[in-house]
Amino acid sequence: MDKYLICEESRKAKRPVLKSSDVVVTPLISPEMVKLIDHQTDEASKALYMNMLDRASKDPENGIWYTCWDIALKHDEKQSIGVVYFDGPAEYGIVKLSFACENRYKWERVIADALRLVSEWALVQDGVYEIDTYIPTSEDGYIRNAERADFIYREEVDGIEFYSKEKPPSSWMGLYLFIGLIVGFIVGYVFSSMIIGMAVSVIAGILVGGILDQKETVARENVTGQKRQSRRVIAKKRKEAAALRAAKEKKEESEE
Repeated sequence: MDKYLICEESRKAKRPVLKSSDVVVTPLISPEMVKLIDHQTDEASKALYMNMLDRASKDPENGIWYTCWDIALKHDEKQSIGVVYFDGPAEYGIVKLSFACENRYKWERVIADALRLVSEWALVQDGVYEIDTYIPTSEDGYIRNAERADFIYREEVDGIEFYSKEKPPSSWMGLYLFIGLIVGFIVGYVFSSMIIGMAVSVIAGILVGGILDQKETVARENVTGQKRQSRRVIAKKRKEAAALRAAKEKKEESEE
């Protein structure tokens, strides 16, 4: 991992800055991505980042899903120790996450902190219900930090381990049930009928909470196109979408 300094001027741009007690994670804007590319000695990484930058320029509204997120220690925010990045916006409610860091930090918890911050940010974005990451079996440090960041092991195929993290189901019913209990107590106290007040308010809370939970479940199914489709079906759809995108990019390049 090549080190590079973040441009102070570009830090003023409006964008999410995620922080824990030990680490700061910041999505890079175009000038910083160019600087990152210029400092790469690994040709594969350079080609990857150039492709990400190109895709971001063609889809600026989703640019944050095509850029690297810089990982820096909180006591020295100017110095990068690694990056986290997505493979574009969600498809079928799923985003793919990758990460890399300096060798000496592979086992350090700061990497898990960065993964947790970025994944929690992603899971509150509209249309995102799951984050997938694929890690070579040989990368024990990366695997350990993915587990620390609450990614769940799913399967291993051809030396690549598949981990994912899902958005938890909504729990509006519990919230409205609690509100119903409070309202029921107040109503019962005012009208000197605690039983009726509690019963009516609790039933109302359950109904409202249940409706909102069902609404969220339907929204998730509409986005993902599944009640619980197999992961292989989802992977096939994502592969087909990626192939179509690559063909479109190739066609655009040939026309130029």
